[in-house]
Amino acid sequence: DVRVPPGSPPGASVQAQCPKCGAMNQAQIPGSSGYAGGPSSLKPASSVGGSAPRPSGRRRAVLIGVNYFGTRAELQGCINDVHNLHQLLTQTYHWQAHDIRTLTDDGRGGGMPTRQNITQALRWLAQDAAPGDVLFFSFSG
Repeated sequence: DVRVPPGSPPGASVQAQCPKCGAMNQAQIPGSSGYAGGPSSLKPASSVGGSAPRPSGRRRAVLIGVNYFGTRAELQGCINDVHNLHQLLTQTYHWQAHDIRTLTDDGRGGGMPTRQNITQALRWLAQDAAPGDVLFFSFSG
């Protein structure tokens, strides 16, 4: 949650510190002619430096959905999240299905989301990762 300091003019730069890693991020306040209004308007902190690597075309994703069937904590929609993300990656972004691993607790995915299967899927995801690779991980549950 980033709040704009009172009295900041349109187009002014503001900084926000990530509460997890401490990195400083910079953005422009909407209203200037140069404001794009999206992620492209964000500038990495100088401590991060460098430009993002160009995607090499190698893509991998691990999608996990756990509805906790038959428990007091049963959820609805987590497995649907996996199906929707799989569809988004393959149909919208043209990923190959063999580059996506799914684990769901309905017995219909590529396996149950056990500790062993999740660990194995994450190892597969990171195996031989190189700059420019696109790695995507999602857990819904």
